[in-house]
Amino acid sequence: MSSRFPLILDLDGGVLPLPQAQTLALPQWHDPLRFACSTSTLDRFAAEVLAPLPAQLGTVMLGSGDFHHLSLPLLRRMRAHQPFQLVVLDNHPDNMRFPFGMHCGSWVNAASKLGEDIAKAREILVTKAVMDSCRDVAGVSFARISDEVPGVSEAFAVEYRGAGKGRERGLLFRLETKRQSM
Repeated sequence: MSSRFPLILDLDGGVLPLPQAQTLALPQWHDPLRFACSTSTLDRFAAEVLAPLPAQLGTVMLGSGDFHHLSLPLLRRMRAHQPFQLVVLDNHPDNMRFPFGMHCGSWVNAASKLGEDIAKAREILVTKAVMDSCRDVAGVSFARISDEVPGVSEAFAVEYRGAGKGRERGLLFRLETKRQSM
């Protein structure tokens, strides 16, 4: 299978034939994966279906919206080989938590945790645009960080006067809340 041709994971017949696409017929996975599944079922799908595929894939089609939570194991594979930025266009939020496994409304929450986390505990990193918009907030300053953050030319750590001694970093949500009420 070529690594850059479109791939159709045909769980429900929801994707029409595409030129040069490879199609994997997976009707046996329809019921175990439709809408939601346990973490162990998702891991088994990744091991049995995705692991044997080439390391780098072209566009992957999943069929109907009943299966877009299968994007998560595809993103996990991709993360191991190359950095990426995820853009989600959907007509409902997919970032909720689901403690029983993974479903169509929780995969973005899980995917957001796949990125390289260079922030330290209690530290919030922001872009220059956020820093510029919060410059006039009392008790807050910003320190440019030397780490390279994908997708931005500069990143800054938020510093604020906390209840403790000296300056602390973190808690941007307080800044945003305060800024919106101004």
